[in-house]
Amino acid sequence: MRMLYDTAAVHPLDRYEHYRTGAASEQAPVDVHGRPPTRLVVSMSVSRVGDFDVEGLTWLADAEIATRRTDRLVRIGDPER
Repeated sequence: MRMLYDTAAVHPLDRYEHYRTGAASEQAPVDVHGRPPTRLVVSMSVSRVGDFDVEGLTWLADAEIATRRTDRLVRIGDPER
C-alpha cells in the first residue's frame, strides 16, 4: 500500500489546498470546491490487488465539501471516453 496523500502531514491551514491537489491526482481525479472547512483530515491510499489498484479514502471534516468529475477530468483519466 502506498499513500497518495495525507492532510495530517501538513499544517492545518494548508490542508484544504493539499486535499484539492491530491484529489486532482487520484486515479479518477475530482475537482474539489467550496469553502474550506475549519477542520479537515483526509487521506488516500492505493493498494495493488492483482492487475487492479484499489483506492481507500479516509475523511473527517466539520463542513460539507463538494467534489465533481468534470468532462475535462474524465478525459484526463480515460481519453477514449
